[in-house]
Amino acid sequence: MAGWRLGMAVGNPEVISYLFTYKSQMDTSNFAPVFAAGAAALTSDQSWLEDRNQIYRERRDLVVSGLRKAGFQVDTPQAAIYVWAHLPAGETNSTNFCERMLQETGVSTTPGVVYGQHGEGYVRISLGTATPRIAEAMQRIVNWIK
Repeated sequence: MAGWRLGMAVGNPEVISYLFTYKSQMDTSNFAPVFAAGAAALTSDQSWLEDRNQIYRERRDLVVSGLRKAGFQVDTPQAAIYVWAHLPAGETNSTNFCERMLQETGVSTTPGVVYGQHGEGYVRISLGTATPRIAEAMQRIVNWIK
């Protein structure tokens, strides 16, 4: 369901009323089939989640260890399908760094600055690719940086 943009809010009733007012001016609601699919996903058998979470943990650990091996400063995310890392020492422009990495290694990453000014100095790597491809990407990055 990634990308379907289905969400909910829980909180202080007064704050939620302001959120409702704002949202009612921004859009009309979710597409009914998306809403129904979201409800089904939340109320159906959840046993598959642990297997899926293990896959993402493995991918996360590959990326974190690979980036650290290459000299990046990176914290291990606890609940995300992305890994954020500081640019290596001497690098200051995330866009230029990511473009160079793509051209020289074939590994596509996202410059942190595309998420706002506070993202500058970071690179974001998605865990949404097959594990063997992530392992290959990390090896390419390590070889490129070293």
